[in-house]
Amino acid sequence: MSQIVRLFLSGLNTHTQLREMSSNLGCLPDPRPVEWKYYVYVFGIYGAVLLLIIMDAYALRLRRVTASFFFRKREKQRVLYLYNMLMKKRNCFLLDMRRKVKKKAKQMKLGKRSTLMYALGRVLPFMRLCKSARGTCLICGEKENFSFAKCTTPRCNCVYCRECWEDIKEKCYACLPLTEFSSTDTDDTDSSADDEI
Repeated sequence: MSQIVRLFLSGLNTHTQLREMSSNLGCLPDPRPVEWKYYVYVFGIYGAVLLLIIMDAYALRLRRVTASFFFRKREKQRVLYLYNMLMKKRNCFLLDMRRKVKKKAKQMKLGKRSTLMYALGRVLPFMRLCKSARGTCLICGEKENFSFAKCTTPRCNCVYCRECWEDIKEKCYACLPLTEFSSTDTDDTDSSADDEI
């Protein structure tokens, strides 16, 4: 019995040496330069998208031209409507500006601004390089630049852009008394607001 046990255990008693090397070189990708045709594909798609964006406005114009060719009466109505709207806006522009300034005056929005940067911009001209020290056009709201016109009234801080200043015939609407505005400038809503104030 002991011999059987020795035979069995002698099979487990082995002397071996292992010399193995492991490497991950087989798992690494093999980098190769990208072929030029793929660059052409990618940048061609970007170019096509950019061209579509630029040509979109012309495609819309072409759509209108095509529709006007087939529906001439409708095109004439459209052109007349747009022309009348532009003329109406042009004629009512001065009236709308007066109403706008009058409403701002009623709401006390024409007083001096209380920010430090704006006050420094009024005293020190070089401070107007900073945006927060600049004023805005009373009518269109554009930020002040060197071409702006200033009201000559001593206590008025209002500024106007060159186009608005010429449109209002170089008169500061903020300085004008409200009685100098024509009676046609008032709305029914404005008169009711006057009664409340």
